[in-house]
Amino acid sequence: SYADTKSFETIADGFAKDSSSVYFMGEKLSNVDVESFEFLGGPLCRDSRGVYFKGETLPGVEPDSFVQLGRGYVKILHEVYY
Repeated sequence: SYADTKSFETIADGFAKDSSSVYFMGEKLSNVDVESFEFLGGPLCRDSRGVYFKGETLPGVEPDSFVQLGRGYVKILHEVYY
């Protein structure tokens, strides 16, 4: 299906959304919940079910355990990644 032009908005870094879907680089992300979608910066986003990198689920990463620290660093539980 096509994006809803009335509610469509560009977010940043290839992400966009409308009233029923989230898109990355023009592709609809069927696994992302638009109601709880949150853009995290760069290629990262999350919803109530998971954290996504370029629209792909990061396995085993709970949305509430993911914290951006800035300058490209993120913390997942007790581990820090760059």
